[in-house]
Amino acid sequence: VYYFAGVAAARTGRAHMLSGEEDRYLVLAERFFSEAIRLRENYQDAIFAMAVLLAFDLNRPEEALEYSRKLSEIETGDPAVKFLHANILVRNGLFREAIAVYDDLARNAPSSEQRTRARQNRDELERNL
Repeated sequence: VYYFAGVAAARTGRAHMLSGEEDRYLVLAERFFSEAIRLRENYQDAIFAMAVLLAFDLNRPEEALEYSRKLSEIETGDPAVKFLHANILVRNGLFREAIAVYDDLARNAPSSEQRTRARQNRDELERNL
């Protein structure tokens, strides 16, 4: 229930971007996701949502890294988890670690589109090191 309340609050927050109330709802979403994770520490959907919320909506990538690392340990095969984790690593300046994640995706992602995108991301990071 807390996870779904968090999703609803995050979506409501985005809808209130112009009215200036976005942060209020995003902080509420964070509390809901946190409670969902407290009740079930390996709740993958809630951990993923928390990482996204912190990294992209609340611009707190340092805190998001804790969740993306945890999620990467729980769910080792989902390309969406790996792409999220690599993005958060980049946002934290951990470029070599992100390159390793993108390299793994470039070799092992299930779809050719994902492998291509991972190669492009990896190559871009390598060029900018």
